[in-house]
Amino acid sequence: MGWPINKGGCCVMNGWMGRRLRVDLTENKTVIEKLSPEYLKKWIGGRGLNSEVLYSETWAGMDPFDPANPLCFGVGALVGSFAPLSGRTTVSARSPMTCTSRGSDTHAHGDTNMGGHFGPAVKYAGYDQIIIKGKADKPVYLWIDDDKIEIRDASHLWGMKIKEATTRIVNDLGDPDIKVALIGPAGENLVRFACIINTYSAAAGRTGMGAVMGSKNLKAIAVRGTKAITVAEPEKFAKASWELREKIHNSPSAIRRTTQ
Repeated sequence: MGWPINKGGCCVMNGWMGRRLRVDLTENKTVIEKLSPEYLKKWIGGRGLNSEVLYSETWAGMDPFDPANPLCFGVGALVGSFAPLSGRTTVSARSPMTCTSRGSDTHAHGDTNMGGHFGPAVKYAGYDQIIIKGKADKPVYLWIDDDKIEIRDASHLWGMKIKEATTRIVNDLGDPDIKVALIGPAGENLVRFACIINTYSAAAGRTGMGAVMGSKNLKAIAVRGTKAITVAEPEKFAKASWELREKIHNSPSAIRRTTQ
């Protein structure tokens, strides 16, 4: 029995969308790539997908602010589903922070992850991963509306803090359900520990991924998705997810936090 085919023509496993988006800000180009079930099984989860790209597409001694450094946003099979604690996005690139512990100029793989609603929106738009390379010649933001991808001018957003810029993007695009991941002035100014923030407060707070994003002149990524995620056995999945939610809510640590 073969793998199912989704509406985008991709052969996928349940839980995955079977596609990733590549963006080249230098060339102002975007490409949607298909991901095979075999590839998705080999590189489990968003961190696995990102790690494969960094291993294959970076090199020893690479400057984290080199335009060729791939800034990767990966989401796993459970992201966007009913499973509890699953709404995470892993952000990876060569890190501007990793040299400090060794006291050298060798920058290693950096991973961080964030909660919020951005990861599920990426899945609903039809992607398991976003890879961004290059450097725009002026501030830009990426607008992903399912299969419609635009690289838009963000000069008017540059210098804005998180709340102001997020609100401005959502209002400009005219839909309160749009999810935005972005940087503030720290990332714009290449502060090496700068964060990426989504849903106003969910932070990818480690390894300086905000600085890498700023080095590309990328202010934000805005996403709206309308695609469905498939589950092999929806009733069993919902039952198991609900039981796990109840375990979490009734655990001693959760009870302590709600009573403090």
